[in-house]
Amino acid sequence: MIDYRYIEAFLAVVNTNSLSKAAESLYVSQSSISKWICQLEEEIGVELIVRHKGQRSIELTASGKELVPLAEEWMKQNRLSGEDLLFIGDTLHDYEVSRR
Repeated sequence: MIDYRYIEAFLAVVNTNSLSKAAESLYVSQSSISKWICQLEEEIGVELIVRHKGQRSIELTASGKELVPLAEEWMKQNRLSGEDLLFIGDTLHDYEVSRR
């Protein structure tokens, strides 16, 4: 099963055109972004990003370009909204209070 972080990292790289900027936007290290992208590429069996040594920008492969709209849709369907997280937090808090 593909970890949501892999998709989130991929989309962050696409949106920033940079591994380092993607890392900054997700508050993780650049090595984490690189690792997650490599794991995503390994899991789906295609190269998604061309990394140019000495250059900070990236280039999407044809497969990477095809994945973008699918990844965006997947994130929409699988990511909890802030309201969902608040509801879950409130529910857990209420549960903890009731156990006391």
